[in-house]
Amino acid sequence: MKRYTITQMADIFNVNRMQIVRLIDRLELKEVNQDRPHQNSPKYYDDKVFNKLKAEHQEQHSSKQEPYKISDSYATDKVDEVVEILKEQLEYERERVKDISARNKELINLLDQQQRLTLSYNDKIKSIETAIQDDNQPIVTHPVDEEVAPEPEGNIFTRIFKRKK
Repeated sequence: MKRYTITQMADIFNVNRMQIVRLIDRLELKEVNQDRPHQNSPKYYDDKVFNKLKAEHQEQHSSKQEPYKISDSYATDKVDEVVEILKEQLEYERERVKDISARNKELINLLDQQQRLTLSYNDKIKSIETAIQDDNQPIVTHPVDEEVAPEPEGNIFTRIFKRKK
């Protein structure tokens, strides 16, 4: 008498484990080792359970209808149509990429021009500012025959708010 685990039966029937578990639950089948030492120990099923599952699996598999088959010429025509549509879309996207690339180049040129103009204007502003500063500087001349007035004593507040005696 051979014993099988759920994984082994799933591999044999070429289905996933969950389908085997559901089938066992639906058919209310019991495992051979019900007194397992640990809850996580694998469940083993005997030949009787395996044969019931096999019969049920074959019944389910044979009851499935064959999918609707499309004639080869129709499928080829459809594939050709799809290929043509995809070629058109690809050509459209290529044109869009070219257009976007041209716009990007134009924007880069405009940005470069603006940067150059800004730099030129900044240089002009600096030269004007230096010229203004040079013009605004007072020319200090001390004639020999004129006397320079001595600085009054005290700070500005004492000079402004001095008391009259």
